[in-house]
Amino acid sequence: MEIKIGTRVEVVEHSFLAFLVGHTGTVVEEKIPESQWAMLSGRTNWTIKLGEPIAIMGETIQEATLREDSLAVI
Repeated sequence: MEIKIGTRVEVVEHSFLAFLVGHTGTVVEEKIPESQWAMLSGRTNWTIKLGEPIAIMGETIQEATLREDSLAVI
């Protein structure tokens, strides 16, 4: 299934922010990559609104922008 705005997704991989893996959310925005390499490789970034905010290090994360290959449609 194709990812688009409104799609429910699960974070399945993230190297730097491993605490996001397993969390679900809804896609709210498509982010076009700024680098030419990313644009030519067809990588798309998506901003997701998390189903439940995550509290970490005194901050509350409600949205995250992730690469398409870090997400799975649910």
